[in-house]
Amino acid sequence: MPQPATDAIRGWSPNPSWVQQHRPECVSAIGLVALAWTRVENELASMISGIVGAARLGYGGNLDWIVINVMSQVETIRVRLKVVGSLLRRLLQGSELLDEWESLDRRLYKRARDRNVIVHSEWAWSEDDPARILRIEKDGSKSLWSEEDFLDAFQRIKDVEHDLHNFMKKVWLEVEEGRVRL
Repeated sequence: MPQPATDAIRGWSPNPSWVQQHRPECVSAIGLVALAWTRVENELASMISGIVGAARLGYGGNLDWIVINVMSQVETIRVRLKVVGSLLRRLLQGSELLDEWESLDRRLYKRARDRNVIVHSEWAWSEDDPARILRIEKDGSKSLWSEEDFLDAFQRIKDVEHDLHNFMKKVWLEVEEGRVRL
């Protein structure tokens, strides 16, 4: 878990090349977080493609190119999740899967926040704590992050992606068996 930076951290360099030079494992782990979230967004797009494809082309129809283009035009992760949620809430009305989606949706928002903090933060390196890197927040506060902190976030995102995939399979089983109507 990231720790607040103490007053002992007096100087730092927000130069990305310094962070890469001194803590390459942290920079690599930041990349893993970004890649893992891409998998989550691909799962969301595939789920919506499947729903739209089944409605228009029969089960197995693939409209990924349409959904991917639509989702790429949606500016924020938060809005993408709202789009998916609104479609699923409509589809799953009366299904036992609706409660499972609501729980998964809350987890997705938390993981999206983790991803945004990690990917969009200003990172720095300091000789005062060379084993970690500093996250410098807009208000000037700082926290110290280790490779383990990034890998924990990566694992949480991977877990939600895995659960999302399993949820998608359950939705399709409901569709195939006629318990959910498109």
